Amino acid sequence: MRIQDSFMATALLMTTLVVFTAPAVFAADDDTRQGNRRHGPPQEAIDACSALTAGDTCTFVGRDEEELTGTCFAPEGKELACKPEGSDERMGKQRRDRDTN
Repeated sequence: MRIQDSFMATALLMTTLVVFTAPAVFAADDDTRQGNRRHGPPQEAIDACSALTAGDTCTFVGRDEEELTGTCFAPEGKELACKPEGSDERMGKQRRDRDTN
């Protein structure tokens, strides 16, 4: 009888783990499958303006290890972050390139 009780306890534990962890695993998989990426400025851009105000000049190191200079900017209801010079033009080019592929 003890082996059977041990087996049942193990089965119950495994079932509980699957039930509570499966939603998180599948949600992460859905985000990856749908190509969802983080939207908004990187943490480095936010940190660059943490002691500044809107309109101040700021710099931070970008994802390709280049130093970017810009202006602290916050769209309505959003956090203040360093918006690199020329970022509007780069975003427009990225969208055009993506739309033509």
